[in-house]
Amino acid sequence: MSDFAVYAPRIISSHNPSAIVIFIANDITGSPSDKSPREIEALVRSIHRTIRARFPSLPVFWIEITPTPSRWNAWPRIQKANQQIQSFCQHHKNTWFIETSKAFLPSENQPRPELFADDQLHLNHEGYLLWSSFIKTSLQKVLTP
Repeated sequence: MSDFAVYAPRIISSHNPSAIVIFIANDITGSPSDKSPREIEALVRSIHRTIRARFPSLPVFWIEITPTPSRWNAWPRIQKANQQIQSFCQHHKNTWFIETSKAFLPSENQPRPELFADDQLHLNHEGYLLWSSFIKTSLQKVLTP
């Protein structure tokens, strides 16, 4: 996400979208160099300001950070970041938070390994189908007249 924050002005200004969808995925990995949830929120705010400078009323969707088996040890920090992003979205007009984690966390509250590739970090085909269905539903609710 840090890279996106740097390149956002160039990326955003070269397009005329009907909505922007952003997925934050790799800034909390469980390592000592991780961004804190507060730093993630600051990046979200920065990117959002960049978007709003060019597109004041464009729908913006932030996709929840996915729980993964390989980064399960970092899940409490990731949850905190997700909560802060969700709160940010609730307080900004035309800004939505797309919840996806419930699909990946069954009742025993561990990520479903069958939805991930061998590295247990990236989604496999079945995982992407499930993930994208949540995104599609959220977009349709907002963008379909």
